Amino acid sequence: MKRLPYVKKEVGESMKQNLKSRSMKDRFTYIARFWLRLKDEQPELSKIILHEMGAIDEKGMQTGFAHGVSFLYMLLESQLEADELNETWGGEEDVPF
Repeated sequence: MKRLPYVKKEVGESMKQNLKSRSMKDRFTYIARFWLRLKDEQPELSKIILHEMGAIDEKGMQTGFAHGVSFLYMLLESQLEADELNETWGGEEDVPF
């Protein structure tokens, strides 16, 4: 059975730095594109997330929830990609990406 990738500290730091280096407008665009891609690639997951987000009354909490979900998903994607690259290029277990 396949499991979700174990997200390494370096991938998390890289993702945080990536978002921090962007302007607020660019961050919004980056996250908006993520949601469009998620809706296209994972329609059922997208529906579940939007349903759960709709159960939250406060707009600020909805935004926080959406940001958390997008950040988590992007971390998992980035780690999966890093793991695949390491596997393809013969990376070792202790390689950070």
